[in-house]
Amino acid sequence: MGVRTIVVIIHDGGYQNGLYNESQGMNGPILDVINDTDSEVDVFITGHTHQAYNAIIDGRIVTEASSAGRVLTDIDLVISNDTHDVIEEKSRNVIVSRDVPKDSEVAGLVDEYESLVAPLPTG
Repeated sequence: MGVRTIVVIIHDGGYQNGLYNESQGMNGPILDVINDTDSEVDVFITGHTHQAYNAIIDGRIVTEASSAGRVLTDIDLVISNDTHDVIEEKSRNVIVSRDVPKDSEVAGLVDEYESLVAPLPTG
């Protein structure tokens, strides 16, 4: 079918010593997976270790976005119309802000269900 751009989402990950957009001292099981995977794979979106990193390993993007919605990964790929392969790539991990106003409808639902699961009065 001419597919030349492959993104792998895998529940396996790695570790690093840097900040959330770095890959200092990358190690862990994901490195074996990358090294044993065909070079046609362009991107690995990893998980399991709940770490945050953004790396280029063996010429491919390898990312993980922490856990519990604290970070998200923004990946941009430019794909050639002629070859159907990635010709430009970039990625970055973005910290999710917690300083936005609450949505009133969602806040109302949360309040309603918190009252339903609250302990019953004793006495």
